[in-house]
Amino acid sequence: MLLMPDAVNMAESFYQQYHAKSEDDRILFMWRLVLQNMAGGQRYRDVMIKSVGLAVPAAILAIPYFYFLLYDFPRQGGPDGVKNAQVLLWGQTAMIFVICLLSGFAGSVFTRRLGLPGLGASKRWKKEAPYLAALGLALMLFIYLAFDRYFYAVSPGSYPDLSLYMVLLPLKGAFTEELILRYGLVTIAVGICRNRYGGAALVAGFATILSLEYFEFAGIPLAWNYVCIMQLILAFLANLILGAVFVTRGLLAAMTVKLMLEMRYAMAALLL
Repeated sequence: MLLMPDAVNMAESFYQQYHAKSEDDRILFMWRLVLQNMAGGQRYRDVMIKSVGLAVPAAILAIPYFYFLLYDFPRQGGPDGVKNAQVLLWGQTAMIFVICLLSGFAGSVFTRRLGLPGLGASKRWKKEAPYLAALGLALMLFIYLAFDRYFYAVSPGSYPDLSLYMVLLPLKGAFTEELILRYGLVTIAVGICRNRYGGAALVAGFATILSLEYFEFAGIPLAWNYVCIMQLILAFLANLILGAVFVTRGLLAAMTVKLMLEMRYAMAALLL
């Protein structure tokens, strides 16, 4: 069997580079090649820079949310105080940074290999942004009418009325949560399911289960009542839609929809 000239040149280049290095450098060289192959030809340094560049703002945006849960939420009828709140605040921030870093790495490495749009094409995003925002607003209004106005009566402290929270918490939801759930977990789930919509549905189910943890934190008993049932249905529906947007249009598009959806907390705080 004859080898193509390009393949022969690549083999010779690899042989020369490999044997020109010391034993320790050869191991590092092989790991770089493995990572580059996993990343669909991307340089490992570019992948790491992109991952850190996504993880840093995502972790920073999560700090106000953790601060709200640890300091402000307990004074609004939630759990009685939180011991070692300062330690928990920075510990949670460090943990979310690591999670966001791994999510950024997974998304940067595998989206190209799986045929996913990754961050998404900026030109397409700019063209579709008004429609994505409209989708998010429609979803927000529907969830507000079907769930938030009823849940507010059960847990009014879940809707902070401080203007700083109204601005920062939606940004955290749009950037941090979408980086983890869509760019990280949906990408991995697509690889497991070998189907983009199956991966989106798998993560939607996982996110729905996680959303019930908030009920426990807020001291709300789980029961087969309207609030709990609608929480399950709407959490799955919203995450499924966001997953479908991500696997077809990319992370920027999913973030746009999620940003509009997160405005429902400010709406509930202002209107109820």
